[in-house]
Order: sequence, then structure tokens, then C-alpha cells
Amino acid sequence: MSTPKNSEILFNSEHWFKQFKILLNAIYEKQNKDIVLFDFDNLTKIKKEYAKRLIVLRKDMECGYKIKEDNVIDFHKIITLYVMLFLEYPVFKIKANEKAGIYPTKSVVLLNEMFCYNIVQAITKSWTEKTIDENKISCYKEYLLTLFYKYKNCSGINGRKDLVITYQFSSIFYFIEQHYCK
Repeated sequence: MSTPKNSEILFNSEHWFKQFKILLNAIYEKQNKDIVLFDFDNLTKIKKEYAKRLIVLRKDMECGYKIKEDNVIDFHKIITLYVMLFLEYPVFKIKANEKAGIYPTKSVVLLNEMFCYNIVQAITKSWTEKTIDENKISCYKEYLLTLFYKYKNCSGINGRKDLVITYQFSSIFYFIEQHYCK
């Protein structure tokens, strides 16, 4: 299989980025601005890094994985790239306002992780026309959010961008689709 030109793959799922910005803005509008800040610079970083990682992933897959004939990477890996990037470059910055006695709740602290869960839901539904059954996944959702949180905060570990982690996350999202969607 021949490698497509960079222009063909630089953002084969760019439409998601536009939808994410709409959702991010809606989430931000509901937040207490004293403790939640929106980092617009990270959106630019995510978009640039996504294109780079997509190329790396495609090259790796050509060496051992079968890519569909239409050059589309499966949606589990698309979900993974976005989730990893939104965790590495969080768009919501959370801080306490000690002078005003305002501290973030657990749901605010996990705002970036919950947004990543929304990514999993949206892309899975779009590609499969199935939704994640919240009743079935409820006992595991907390573990998934914890995994996201730990990944986001593992800055001391080299190789976060390692393809092994990409494949591991993809497998988790495939498992969710197979066992928790209706």
C-alpha cells in the first residue's frame, strides 16, 4: 500500500476538532471563571500535534497493521489521538481561589477528563450509531476517568507519546464499544 501524501492525512478527522471547540465553549460558559480558565493556546497545540501523531501512527501501522483500503484509520485510534492530546494539553486550567474561599469540586477537577469521555461517546456514536450504555458502564467509568487523570498528570514519565500507549488506549475504546454500547 502506498503512503498517502501528507496533505491527504493531515486532518482526516478535522471535522471533530470543530465540534470539540463548540462543546468546549459550551462547557466553559457553565463554569465559575474564578476557578476555571480556558487555555486557547492549547487548542492550537493540539491541532498541530494531532497532524504529526497521525502521520507517525499511519507509518507504524503500515509496518504491521492493516489499514483499510480507503486509507482511513479506525475510529478507536482517532478517539485515542484526541483523548491523549486533550489530556496532555488540557484546555481547562483549574485553580482554587483561596482569597474568595472558592475551591473546585471533584467534577470541576475532572473537567478535562470528562470532556475526553465526551470525545469517546461522540465519536463512537458517530461511527457505530450506538451509544454507550451509561447504566452498564457506570461501575467502570470512574476507573476510566482515573486512568485519564493519571495519564494527564504523568509528566515525569518519558514516552507518553509512545505508540504502545496509543494502542493500549485504542484497545480500551474497542472494548467499550464491544461491551458497553447499545
